Amino acid sequence: MGKVLKYINEKVILSIGTAFFGLSAVWMLVEALSRQLFACSFAISEEIVIFSLAWAILLTLAQAGRKGYHIAVDLFTGKMPPKIKRAVNITISCLSIGYCALILVSSLKFIPHLYDIGVISESPLQLPMWIVYMAVPVGSILLILFYFERVVCYIRNNELKDRKN
Repeated sequence: MGKVLKYINEKVILSIGTAFFGLSAVWMLVEALSRQLFACSFAISEEIVIFSLAWAILLTLAQAGRKGYHIAVDLFTGKMPPKIKRAVNITISCLSIGYCALILVSSLKFIPHLYDIGVISESPLQLPMWIVYMAVPVGSILLILFYFERVVCYIRNNELKDRKN
C-alpha cells in the first residue's frame, strides 16, 4: 500500500472511527446518568449511539483486517499444502472483493434515492439519512482496498504484513 494511503488508513480514518466510537460511548454514559440521576432522557440518544457506532465499525473494518482481528475459519486451509492454501486465499479474497463491490453498487443506487425523497431520521435531530448511509459505500471502498491488498500479497507470495498471527 502506498505511503499516503497507509497514512490515511492508519491515522485519519482510524482516528475518525475512534472518535465516532468515543462519541457513542460518552453519549451512552451521559444518557445513563441522565436517566438515573435526573429521570430524564434525550430523544436523540438512540440515533446518536447507533449512527456513530455504524460509522465507527464501517470505517475501521478494513484496518482491523490488516491487523489480523477479523475472524478466520482456517479449519480446512490450515491443513492444505501451501500452494493450494494460497489459491484458496486468493479466491476467497476475490470473492470478498465481489461481495463488497455488490454492496458498494447497491448503496450507491440507494443513497441518491434517499437524497431525492428527503428521508430524515425520526428523532428531533432530523439527520438526512443519506448522510448516515454514506458509511456503507465508504466502508465498502475501504474493504475492497483491503481485499485487493490481500490478493496482491498472496500473488506475490508475501506474508501479510501487520497481522498479529
